[in-house]
Amino acid sequence: MFLYLYTYRLKCHLRDKPNIFWTLLFPILLATLFHFAFSNLMSERTMAPIPVAVVEDQGWQNDDGYFRAFMSEISTGDHPIINLTLGSQDETLSLLENNCDFPWALFPQRCFCSPIIFG
Repeated sequence: MFLYLYTYRLKCHLRDKPNIFWTLLFPILLATLFHFAFSNLMSERTMAPIPVAVVEDQGWQNDDGYFRAFMSEISTGDHPIINLTLGSQDETLSLLENNCDFPWALFPQRCFCSPIIFG
C-alpha cells in the first residue's frame, strides 16, 4: 500500500511543472548564482588609501583625543584606509586647489560634530 501511494504522489508531483521548477531547479540555480557571486569574497583585495588633508589648528590640538586617535588608526597599519596629511589652513587649501590627489579636507576647529568637508 505504501509503495502504491508513494508512486501515485510522485506521478502527481511530476505532472505539476511549476512544482518541479520551484522544488528542484530553482534551489540549484540559486545555489549556483550565489557560488559565482560570493566565491572570491575573501580573496585579498587592496584598496588605495584615500588622501585626506586635516588642518592642524586649535580644534585639532584641543580635541579630547578620540578624533585624532581615530584618524591615526585608519591611516596606519597594513591596509590603511586614508593617507593623512596634517598642515595649516593655507597648506590644506593649496592642496585642495592645486592637487587633484587631495579631494578631502577637514577643518576640526569649526565643530567636531560636523566638520566642513570639501570634495
